[in-house]
Amino acid sequence: MGQLKTDSPYFFRHSYGVWGPATAVGAAPPSGHRARLELVAKANALASLLPGSAVTHETAAVLLGMPLPPRGAFASPSAPAGAPAPAGSSVNAAASVKASAGSPHSVASGTLHFARSAAANTSRRKEVKVWRTNVPAEDLVRLEGLDPPVTSIRRTLLLLARTWSVPDLVCAVDWAVRIPRFTYEDRLEPYARLPELSAWLSSLGPVKGKRALAEAVSLARVGSDSPQETRLRLALAEAGLPEPVCNPTLLSAEGRPLPPPDLAFPEWRVAVEYQCAHHFGESRSKADIDKRALLEDAGWLLVEVHAGMAWPTWSPAVERIRRGLRSRGAPC
Repeated sequence: MGQLKTDSPYFFRHSYGVWGPATAVGAAPPSGHRARLELVAKANALASLLPGSAVTHETAAVLLGMPLPPRGAFASPSAPAGAPAPAGSSVNAAASVKASAGSPHSVASGTLHFARSAAANTSRRKEVKVWRTNVPAEDLVRLEGLDPPVTSIRRTLLLLARTWSVPDLVCAVDWAVRIPRFTYEDRLEPYARLPELSAWLSSLGPVKGKRALAEAVSLARVGSDSPQETRLRLALAEAGLPEPVCNPTLLSAEGRPLPPPDLAFPEWRVAVEYQCAHHFGESRSKADIDKRALLEDAGWLLVEVHAGMAWPTWSPAVERIRRGLRSRGAPC
């Protein structure tokens, strides 16, 4: 029977002795949507073996849409909260420009994380990591298609703060507090707000991860559109440069709105654009050329950096931005 299931297109093996129908997954296009369906199906199947469990840690992060650290960038679980990030996970790390470990496919094919009460049994299945922790009911949310609850964004951040570096946490907090653009998204409000996160952390007693997450919240800023923009901003701070504004609203001398740059130093009218791979397509290249012309016509200096300048450190990008600031009289 097991061999029949293995050879059948109608079954999907999630773990030893745990199978599920492959109809819904197989009908989905080979994309991130299909990978998410695989992750949801696997989580539902494995959760059925763990009554009272909730999806948590990296599995919850992916299902919530949270950005994960690059592969190999996780801190040691034994590292104290707030400890320096291990090699490969700092803002100047090579891992900053490597592929993310946070895709639904990579998570679905690996270990899924579940939280259970301290009194509950764990699991010996290699596909399951059980964290024995009591999650308050107010920190459990429901997602469409998923049978078990998922830890909320704030609780997920706190649990991940036990093992993630502070820069990786800042990327996740920046994502959570980002104000969405209604043109591209079906929501108007951010997932979280910095004052509310700070207040919630202050209300907690001594708990693992609290200090690291509090530091990340203090370093987070509203406006970052990607983890790499966040990492660049942190690298600039680490190098002692003035703090930029993230995706600000800019106006020309005539009061016309200008296209917002990724980062800006309004005092010196210096704008920064981080150009990742999708900026090099024909349509996007035209838009970037028009953007540069509009900013320069309004008296701004536009400094462009790209992903290659983040390897093996952010130093090339930082120095290019430093030169741009100095050319406008900034003391750096």
